Amino acid sequence: MLCMLLTDGGAYGFNQADLQTLITTHQCPHCDLSGANLSGMNLAGRDLEGSDLTGAILNGTDLSGADVDGANLNGADLTGASLNGTDLSSTNLNSTNLSEVDLGKATLDGSNLSGANLSNTNLSGVDLNGLNLSGANLNGTNLSNANLSGSNLTGAYVNGADLSGTNLDGANLDNTDLSGANADSASPAD
Repeated sequence: MLCMLLTDGGAYGFNQADLQTLITTHQCPHCDLSGANLSGMNLAGRDLEGSDLTGAILNGTDLSGADVDGANLNGADLTGASLNGTDLSSTNLNSTNLSEVDLGKATLDGSNLSGANLSNTNLSGVDLNGLNLSGANLNGTNLSNANLSGSNLTGAYVNGADLSGTNLDGANLDNTDLSGANADSASPAD
């Protein structure tokens, strides 16, 4: 896998020196890792604050407890990654693939999740207050006891999601597909 990671970054746009820094020090705040293949790496607890991970491939990567605050993950693929307890505050997750990800205890304050694929993701108990989830795919997602108050879910797909105990006060559900969702004891949207 190391050979795959050390290939020329020119075609992908990432900075080779930044990738080497990540590999050797396991820290890389404000790095350019756009388009880099970081699949399966153990980056738990690492500092990637403010890094550019646009289009990066992070399938199965362990980012548990990592600091990704303010990073750009636009269009990145994090399928099956572990983000439990990860700080994703003010992170651009627009059109990011977060399917089958554990986001339990993650911090998402001020993040943009518009158009993100969050299908079959664990968001149980997560604070999504006021976030932009317009057009997001939340099919089959565990949103039980999550806080979606004031969130924008316009045009989102929430088929078969678990919304039990979820706070939807003030959420914008215009054109949101809630077919098959379990909304037992969820607070209604205003």
